[in-house]
Amino acid sequence: MNAPFRATRLGLILALPAFVLASCAYPPGGYYPPPGGPGPGPGYSPPPPSYPPGPAQNTQGGQIFPGQTLTGALAPGDPQLNSGEWYDQYTLYANAGQTYDFDMSSGQFDTYLIVREPGGQQFDNDDANGTDSSLSVTATVSGPMVIQATSYAPGQGGSYQLSAHQGYGGPGPMPPPPPPPPPVSNSGGGPLTSGQTRSGVLGPGDPQLNSGEWYDEYTVNVAAGTTVNVTMSSGAFDTYLIARSPNGQQVDNDDASGTDSALSIHSPVSGLVRIQATSYAPGQGGQYTIRADVSGGYIPPPPPPYGGNTGGGWINLGQTVSGSLSPGDPQLNSGEYYDTYQVNVSGGQTVRFRCNSQQFDTYLIVIDPQQQQRENDDMTGTNAGLDLYMPASGTAQIHVTSYQAGETGGYTLQVY
Repeated sequence: MNAPFRATRLGLILALPAFVLASCAYPPGGYYPPPGGPGPGPGYSPPPPSYPPGPAQNTQGGQIFPGQTLTGALAPGDPQLNSGEWYDQYTLYANAGQTYDFDMSSGQFDTYLIVREPGGQQFDNDDANGTDSSLSVTATVSGPMVIQATSYAPGQGGSYQLSAHQGYGGPGPMPPPPPPPPPVSNSGGGPLTSGQTRSGVLGPGDPQLNSGEWYDEYTVNVAAGTTVNVTMSSGAFDTYLIARSPNGQQVDNDDASGTDSALSIHSPVSGLVRIQATSYAPGQGGQYTIRADVSGGYIPPPPPPYGGNTGGGWINLGQTVSGSLSPGDPQLNSGEYYDTYQVNVSGGQTVRFRCNSQQFDTYLIVIDPQQQQRENDDMTGTNAGLDLYMPASGTAQIHVTSYQAGETGGYTLQVY
């Protein structure tokens, strides 16, 4: 998943350029660290890193349910808190007034738990029992509860167990078990055409900002000197819009009219304007409409010269295609099968490439219009990814292949 533009608590805020930070406007209730971060305060000298040797892992995080115990690992490649510790992030759909108990244990490092309930209150714990951590948190409102499994000091890592239980919330009988979360939503996002009104849904299953809000990401391909006007409306929740131009300028808007949002963003360079349709607070979701109107240089996506080929060919910015590696595909000199795609790019923009598969260890090779080659094996787990700055306009080549010769299976390729 690409990193959200509206960074708040986490280490992503350190990676953003200064001009992006200066233009960010966060709604209340952002996810901020406790003073000093997870650590004992001034004068502390952390122990040497305790991460055991072995390949980096990044397969943890996601959704956790009451009564469930998950096994994960902290390791290089995981996201980092502002204070440097690796972390895995989980969500649990909580009911207002219900208490939830969380326990984190490890025999390899000193665990640390951070939990934020849907109303925005944050709770931390280091050592409830030796180096294991525990928290009991009551939800003030219904919505997603965010759990971060991390360590006491930077550089600590290894395997751990995280469990969640529905706790006893006060006098009287135990409340009934929570209802199942709303149906998974994945019905929004993708390329927007100028003058087009699109419908989408925010809900569990959508990616989340660091502050917990679900979002759908849209793109508009524009020429230099273009202004994009975006509107978003919903009768189900308080909408929030975030847009970023190809050169990194960011504009946010909450309420242009009631709970509906609107913004204008000018792009001095050609490329993709990225728009995130989100909500004012975590846990808000439902149906919405979004529209983009472009003045001064809209560039419609180029049609592929041929279609129906799911194992190579042309791919457009903002598009996801499916393919498969199998015997009969061309092979690299080292023996791996590969499919080749082409995408038209604009100079001065950053293009993201993601290749995922549950059947083999993916490997990406991208050659930009100036014939510079970049490669990646594992951006996330066994899935490959690259974020590349394009020095010139033209056609980039993408080779989807595998980490070892003989690996086959289906995959998805996304370029945006």
